[in-house]
This record gives sequence, C-alpha cells and structure tokens, in this order.
Amino acid sequence: MNHITVKKKLTLSITLWLSLIATIPAQAYEIEANSTDNSIYVLLNNPEENSAFSSISLTTQLPSFISSASAYFIPSAINSNRSDVLSLNFDVYNNVSLGNSGDMTINISGIVAGQLVSFPVTITLTVVSNSDSAQGEIGAGIPPTNGDTTDSDGDGISDVLEIAFGSDANNIESYPGGPIIATVPMLNGIAFLLLACLIARAQRLANRATRSAGEKS
Repeated sequence: MNHITVKKKLTLSITLWLSLIATIPAQAYEIEANSTDNSIYVLLNNPEENSAFSSISLTTQLPSFISSASAYFIPSAINSNRSDVLSLNFDVYNNVSLGNSGDMTINISGIVAGQLVSFPVTITLTVVSNSDSAQGEIGAGIPPTNGDTTDSDGDGISDVLEIAFGSDANNIESYPGGPIIATVPMLNGIAFLLLACLIARAQRLANRATRSAGEKS
C-alpha cells in the first residue's frame, strides 16, 4: 500500500512539474491599428533522438483588437532531431486606441513517444502609431515553411532556417536566438522543445506605398 502511495505522489509531482515548466514567458511585439497580413513565426525544434513530435495542432486565444487570425502552416509532425516553422497571420481592427495591449496565446499540442505534450506560448501585442516592419531576431530573410532540409552542422535545424533566423548554419553550437524556451520532460529523460518567436512582420510599408501612389495620381 505504501508503494502505491509513493507512485501516486510521484505521478502528481511530475504532472505539476510539467505544468510549471511548460508555462512560457511572454514575448512582446508592437503593432499598428488597421494593419493587415501581420505574421508571427514560431520555430519548433524537436531534439529527441528516437521520437517524432506528431499529431501537432494549435488553438489561439486572441486579444479583442485582432479582427482575424489564421495559421499559415502547421507541420503534421517534426521528426527526431529536426525543426519546422509555423506562421500565424492576423489583422488588426481600424479604430483601436493607442496603447491598447493584450495577449495572443498559442496553445500547441502533440504526441511524443505516445505521450501528450501540450504547452502555451504567450505573445503580448501593443498598439502603437508606428511599428517596425520586422521585430525580434531576423537574419537574411523570412523563414521558409518548406523546402531544402540540408543541415550542414547536424544540429537539427536546416540551413535555410538558420540563415533566415540569423544563426551560423556551419556551427553546431550556433542556434537561432530563441527568446522563448520550453523545457518538457519526456519518457526517456529530460528533453526540450525550443520555440523562437522571432519575427512580427506587417505589410504596412507596402500599404503606405500603395496609398502614396494613389494620392500622387
């Protein structure tokens, strides 16, 4: 009987530890009112040697000033020691007060070695009069959501993603900046999923150029 009690306590402790560790700190970005095609890119890295991160799904909780949001790409699975990117696109209402702030929460779920892994990523958005067209860490371009999987340094992150996120594709110790890191205990010990919310990109510059051209004509 005592042995069973110990096992129950251990199970409760592991569950509590998972819930505490998987609470991801917020990453903040600035957005403009009446902006469209804003995108936030999230890099998911699966460093597990023998287990794919599969059956991936996500749900979002949006602040009131977001008029619409959609996932541009969700990989169905991330193989062992591989990475992939998902992109969230969203629009902001027109009549939004400056300084208005709210959290966008992305709840990501999947299966690793038969075990459900679920954790939130919180992104704080603040409405400003003028925001940068790209925020966060950015390298040589927008991260691709598919394409060449060449991984020169064997760190599980493809060359094209390392270049896009500004890390060295030929240095195994060089990773994308990763302002957000989630540590999740797996069945075979402690592994982790690296989430890097690196870019919030709006098409406001293109929109302004179009408006200016229309005014001149």
